[in-house]
Amino acid sequence: MSEYRDSKFGGVGRSGLRLLSAGLVALAALSALVVPAQAKVTGTTCAPMPPFAAPYERFGVNVIRDYGKAAPDYDMLQTRTGWYLDYATTGATQQPVTYVRVLRISDLVTSNWRSTVEAAVTGSRGALWFIGNETDRYSQDGMPADEYARIYHRTYTYIKQLDPTATVGNAAIIQATPIRLRYLDAFVRAYAALYGNGPPVDYWNIHNFILREELETFGASIPPGLEAFAGEGKLYEVWQHGDIEIFKSHIFAFRQWMAVNGYRNVPLTVSEYGILMPPDYWAAEDGSRVYDYPFVRDFMLASFDFFLNAADPATGYPQDGNRLVQSWAWFSLNDHVIDTSQPFELWRGSNGNLMDHDTGALVALGQDFANYLAPLYSDYRDLAVRRVTVTPPEVADGKTPGTIEVEVWVQNRGNLAAGNAKVQVWWERGSQGRVLVGERMIKRIAARCNQMAVVKFSWQPGSLPPGGVTLTAEVAMGAGESDPLADNNRAQIRFLAGPLNNVSTVYLPALFQ
Repeated sequence: MSEYRDSKFGGVGRSGLRLLSAGLVALAALSALVVPAQAKVTGTTCAPMPPFAAPYERFGVNVIRDYGKAAPDYDMLQTRTGWYLDYATTGATQQPVTYVRVLRISDLVTSNWRSTVEAAVTGSRGALWFIGNETDRYSQDGMPADEYARIYHRTYTYIKQLDPTATVGNAAIIQATPIRLRYLDAFVRAYAALYGNGPPVDYWNIHNFILREELETFGASIPPGLEAFAGEGKLYEVWQHGDIEIFKSHIFAFRQWMAVNGYRNVPLTVSEYGILMPPDYWAAEDGSRVYDYPFVRDFMLASFDFFLNAADPATGYPQDGNRLVQSWAWFSLNDHVIDTSQPFELWRGSNGNLMDHDTGALVALGQDFANYLAPLYSDYRDLAVRRVTVTPPEVADGKTPGTIEVEVWVQNRGNLAAGNAKVQVWWERGSQGRVLVGERMIKRIAARCNQMAVVKFSWQPGSLPPGGVTLTAEVAMGAGESDPLADNNRAQIRFLAGPLNNVSTVYLPALFQ
């Protein structure tokens, strides 16, 4: 065994490991109408981000689509995971597990990129989208940071035009090391130079591996365009791959980077991490441990403890108790385990899978995953007002306002369907109190944002005072059902009522999520 490992860490053997790693790092109110906002259901679309009604929702898994398998082939409820991604946009299942979409750069640099994005986004309102995957590595979606800035800008902007309720994040970097933070610095700087400000990121996204950063060797290589800074690369050795303290240091470093660059008030996800090295590789320099099941289990559980509890009053996300990380995904749900007894050209898979790739049965590590999440799991409903719109956006003469159309967009973020929800719209009149614009019921709202219910009100006020008019939309559970998160049950919008030449401040329709 030791001779075998030694041969793999030097000479031609190390080149083989580089090839292996390249593959592994590859992821009112007179009338109302309730209508679906999407023609068909294409899978759960909630964004796994605060507020969380149950801690298990923070936990995700990476699904491997290779070897003839895909997410619908696995009963992910066995793991109790809250979300998953499969590095694509078409792997949705009908299970109440949130599906996170990834738009790959190869689809965003073609002449028909708009139609590709439109087809994906219009069928999945309210979803979380990552624009690319590991643009800091050529073997994935690699490209120089300034090129990525252009692609990110046009894709982000178009997604928001198609679906203002969408959550959009960046392409993950492999690990938060100095040279990769330099890559993100270049991305932010290029974006600001092109568009006048730093990139809008709704959800910062990174991976967190511990891989060697060196040209022409195993590991993460050097980010595109930064070859001149190759000396800054971290020369991690294979036995450091599972070092939990190095793992933690990457997270602290990235949250510091976020704070310095003005992104402290943005959530952070670690959308891929785990143990990639084969089970019989050294996990300690002296060979006293290997990356076998006990090691991977201990690493995984330690990472969970860290993610759930690590906080910093200076750099953490204030809306989540100053936690450093809001959600995370284990690699992987279903990959093959590498059989290193085979010739190298027959190696496939990685380490740390939760389910048997072929049968879908939980393996020991998957049971450990499920056991950890069991006390964090709960069934619930969570209604949320995602958007309010007013048409027209301004009324020229408040004495004769005519008909005002109000739309209220509602989703259910919980894992249970909600029934007989009540939607109300109120006109806020300050010291004069509030006036009910309208009220309607939604008979059923599917779980996990699998439906966007749009409630339409036609309001015909007799008159409106000049100035800003404030409307509040509220949604409440039906009888016998509870909602553990009330803060997202209401949203407001202000619009302008004239005579316009007497009003100096213009309030345009706003989006509240």
